[in-house]
Amino acid sequence: MDHVQPAINLARNKPVRASSFSNPYVPRLAVNGIGSEASRWLPRLGMASPHWLEVDLLEREEVGSVMLYFWRTGSPDDSVRFELQMEDEGRWLPIAGTAYSREYLEPIHLIFAEPVQARRFRIVFQDAFLSLVELQLYPPGHTPEPLAFLDEPALEQVVKNADYDPDVRVLVSQLGYHPEHRKQVVYLFGGTAAADTFEVLRADSGEAVFTGALTIVEDDFGIVQVGDFSEWTGEGEYRVRIGTDYSFRTFHIREHLWGEYQKLIALQYFGARRVGEDSVVGDYGDTMAVRWDDARTADGQYRYIGKGFADGDDLRRFCNASLIVAQYCLLKRTDPFWDTGDWIYEQVRWGLDGVLSFLGKDGLLRHGLHIRTPDIHYGTDGRFESGDEGLLIDPIHDEEENAYEYSTLNEEVIHTSLLIGPAEACLLYGERDPEFFERVKQLVIRGYRSIEQRFSPYPAKYSLSAWMWLNALMHELTGEALYKERAMEEAGRFMQLQVKDWHGDGILNARGWYRYTGSPDNDPWIGITPRYGKYSSLDSETRSPWGEKPEQEIMIVPWLYQGLFRMLDLFGDEEIEAGKQWRASIESYARDYLLAISKQNVYGLTPMKVGSAGLIRQKGTLSYQYHGEIGRMFHQLANGALLMKAGRLLGDRELLDAAWNHAYYFTGCNPLGIGAIYGLSGNIPSQQYKADTVGKAYPGAVCNGFNCISGSNDHAQFQYWEFYGYANLASLWFATEIGSRRFAGELELWPSEITEALHSASPEEHRRHTLPVRVKSGFTYRFAALPGNTEAEEQDLRQLEWLVNDTVGGNVHIGTVSPDGVYTAPYVEEERVVVVGVRYIDNLSVRAATEVTVMPAPHQAVQLSGRTDGQGTILEWIPVTGNVTGYTIWSRQSVSEQSVGTIFERIGFIELPEASSYEVKDNPLPGTEYLVKAYHRQGDKNYGFGPESNIVTV
Repeated sequence: MDHVQPAINLARNKPVRASSFSNPYVPRLAVNGIGSEASRWLPRLGMASPHWLEVDLLEREEVGSVMLYFWRTGSPDDSVRFELQMEDEGRWLPIAGTAYSREYLEPIHLIFAEPVQARRFRIVFQDAFLSLVELQLYPPGHTPEPLAFLDEPALEQVVKNADYDPDVRVLVSQLGYHPEHRKQVVYLFGGTAAADTFEVLRADSGEAVFTGALTIVEDDFGIVQVGDFSEWTGEGEYRVRIGTDYSFRTFHIREHLWGEYQKLIALQYFGARRVGEDSVVGDYGDTMAVRWDDARTADGQYRYIGKGFADGDDLRRFCNASLIVAQYCLLKRTDPFWDTGDWIYEQVRWGLDGVLSFLGKDGLLRHGLHIRTPDIHYGTDGRFESGDEGLLIDPIHDEEENAYEYSTLNEEVIHTSLLIGPAEACLLYGERDPEFFERVKQLVIRGYRSIEQRFSPYPAKYSLSAWMWLNALMHELTGEALYKERAMEEAGRFMQLQVKDWHGDGILNARGWYRYTGSPDNDPWIGITPRYGKYSSLDSETRSPWGEKPEQEIMIVPWLYQGLFRMLDLFGDEEIEAGKQWRASIESYARDYLLAISKQNVYGLTPMKVGSAGLIRQKGTLSYQYHGEIGRMFHQLANGALLMKAGRLLGDRELLDAAWNHAYYFTGCNPLGIGAIYGLSGNIPSQQYKADTVGKAYPGAVCNGFNCISGSNDHAQFQYWEFYGYANLASLWFATEIGSRRFAGELELWPSEITEALHSASPEEHRRHTLPVRVKSGFTYRFAALPGNTEAEEQDLRQLEWLVNDTVGGNVHIGTVSPDGVYTAPYVEEERVVVVGVRYIDNLSVRAATEVTVMPAPHQAVQLSGRTDGQGTILEWIPVTGNVTGYTIWSRQSVSEQSVGTIFERIGFIELPEASSYEVKDNPLPGTEYLVKAYHRQGDKNYGFGPESNIVTV
């Protein structure tokens, strides 16, 4: 009998790439060892064949057989036709005996006629459209190990990995409370006898420090018991006990506790979200989520993607790119103590680069990066996985195929909102880089004019508050009275939409929300319950002058209410009557609507929206939802931020308390006892995008919310969509409003590992999450030292010293670091790891450090020159020596009355290290600028671009 060796699948978890893919079925899913509908590679729909998937075994291996598993796509091409190939000195050669053409059959086990040796292998579908579940490669003589298919929704491994207890009955904030805040415990006593009292216990000793009475309350979530321990203000770590039940883990009472929220959200979460070239927290620099060699438009032309924030999963994600920039600017205006090293400025510049790469030279959205962040999974091993990819798309056309109303009815607010971030950045940072921000300002002006010309009447649907916000910023940028008058006029129209009369059935009454209140005979959505509020006819004469469902503008994206707050900031005091009206509007919305409804439940939860059918609870003409089909968290997060901002604006303590109730809701005091912001609480289900997506979200990520239609999660009513952009943007707003005066640690360094906020008596349970910090040879990167104690802030910062590999200031071999934390990476031939650290001069034991991988990026291309010869433009430079694979060519147009180039965009490349010239075929517009960057690719790693050459103008 032949000896059968144990199975060794050489392809398992090896690097893969493909001719194309359809989200979320990315290439790496075909080698992850999991079989399911969710775990497969699917080529992009509509792409011409051949389709191929390539696996890199990292070294030459002897392969004797392949095992293939497919998934039916429902197309006529479900018959299996493919060929296997191997790479030999850069050529792809067919493997003898592997051309296959039969009816659908799985699995397919092919034993090669003769074993072959190679590093890279491909499966090629010449004229078929197939979906590949798993590709397995085996050495000669090895019998394949059967692939285990998941039987959805029974997911034992998800439950096993889930940090989740479904039986929590004692509900408190799992993070904790400020000593002076209201503190409440909710007890889900259903099925047992009601208790009389509760106890607050010290976490270390179990000593009871407070005993309080419990009261039975019936609210929208049923019958519960509620106890108040606001009187206890002693700082420390605690648990609550009711009979034999305990609160989940522990919580803190501490004055500066919620500063950890701002740090986690503002510094670390969005820092981890940065994607694009030069990313210091990416997987391999610019290949974290942007594969620049795949970034091409439909006609095959390359386009610069830029650096930006990856967030959101529908067309409005492009708005988020801009509004994150705007929110960072608003955060900076609060003068956060920790922004001592221009950290926010660098985030703004980073995000602007991404926003500007989305915009055409007329200021309107032209191209977008198709990043759907479910492709960026967070593994159970505490490290980010590779394989994250993105492609350029025509965003408007792309969404037309998926959600008609997004492109036809939301397009104007997308264009408008994309200009808000750049405009806010110009106002705040214009003097930091006058040449750059003047270009940005001119693009905003041209974008505004393009919007005016494109949309008439304007605005409609979501765009009203974005439009008045943009007009207010335009006035500040230009000083022209027209924009101020228009902003005031639009704010007046906005006020007309507010519901003045009380609505309800006596049990619940509210007013102050925004909706169409015209004649019922002309109500375009009366009796209609369309998804996203789309009315029946685009040409309907009954269309509201503000769109078919204007309350959606506030209810779905309440952070756009920032427009009215910004109007008050910018010129509310000058326009005293209008300012009073705006304040009254904010007060009515906050008190008569949000606060009124929040009192109907012990958790202080506010509504998602009004005016929609199919909600769990509906009161007369007022409807609001808690656990409905789309009860998403981003609404409540933004409501919490709005209540906090309104409470401070109006000096209203009740609104502030209501805002803090939202913070407690997100950290465990809710009907399921779960945490909704990962890293701030403990009882959080595993991240569930598809049924076999196991693991946690990014620290600081916000769940999308409760979702009753989900049946594939470890809790039947919980869908953990941590990547949903609105929730994360709203959380950044909330963090801005909560503010921070200090952090917990004595000294911290960013970028570095992410540590969860304290929420347990066991420090080992506070997970540390490794972020691979990668920098490029010859480039500079800013590290931020964050002292926890701010009482002697300036003195503390002066007493810091920076080190590389324990050498103060570093040196040319390991890189140098300036007294304010700017690290200049050395030139290296291969990857090199160094340690960047910071410490106090007078107390060397207080220090922070992080490992940094220096990547072998190329040197700068120098002495670039340009000339025209009638046929085009000839660019010439001196070739780069050392690590170089080729060159990329970039151009930027001059500023004109119609258009403006704000960033350099890639227009071509040469895959030749010794190249020294490039011909631009088209004659450039007068004043067009050019530059060249070398790039370096080594094996499967793309180390990106070197420094920019000098600029030449033609």
